[in-house]
Amino acid sequence: MNRDTPFFDIEHISDTICLCFVNIPRFVSRFVGDQTPMDFRRKRNVLMNHDGPLGRFFLPPDFDKINDFKVMKKQVEWMAGKVAVKTLASILKLCPESSLLIDAEKSGAPFLPDFPHISISISHSGDYAVAAMDTRGLGLALDIEAIEQGRMKNIMGVAFSEKEISLYKDHEDSTLYLNWTVKEAFLKYIKKGFAEGLKKVEIIDGAVVHRGSPVTDIRIDTRILYTDYAFTLIRSIPK
Repeated sequence: MNRDTPFFDIEHISDTICLCFVNIPRFVSRFVGDQTPMDFRRKRNVLMNHDGPLGRFFLPPDFDKINDFKVMKKQVEWMAGKVAVKTLASILKLCPESSLLIDAEKSGAPFLPDFPHISISISHSGDYAVAAMDTRGLGLALDIEAIEQGRMKNIMGVAFSEKEISLYKDHEDSTLYLNWTVKEAFLKYIKKGFAEGLKKVEIIDGAVVHRGSPVTDIRIDTRILYTDYAFTLIRSIPK
């Protein structure tokens, strides 16, 4: 890979909301080593340190976490998600990439302890990690999923309610995956994750219904990206 090839894409959703999509294989090749996608997904963890190119993004204590993962795939996915947030912080001139602290709430939701007025969300799947940042601090959450043809129909009973199954059983996988990402993004948005249960969140006619009640105070951006990825961003509607 050409070292000058960008490893991320930036998208401006509004004056205050930006997205960063990190291409994980390009990130690996540029900052971790010349590994093919299959190589890093099948390898055990690799010892990484602050003296290498990853020092651009992470402080020495971060490498304790990075090196604690047992397989390289987990190391790379964790780093790529954090790098997506740090890239946004650099572009918005909040602080240098390496000095941005990213913590997590008990629910797992990420936040910036030094910038509590800014909202963030992170997701990864397949070849991509993505982060969203809202400088207004309004609620937002996102999810990205690689579309695997045929897989979603086999797990509809786990992910979808009986009403949803009757509505979407004959739809293409792309529609099912889009609805799946809306569910996951909403569970992140309410900071409950899978503890709440996917079936308690229904997608009816493009709208979210939570525990039987329509959710009207959010905006949903859901689409297909990079040909075979389903993506959803949910954000609060300003009052």
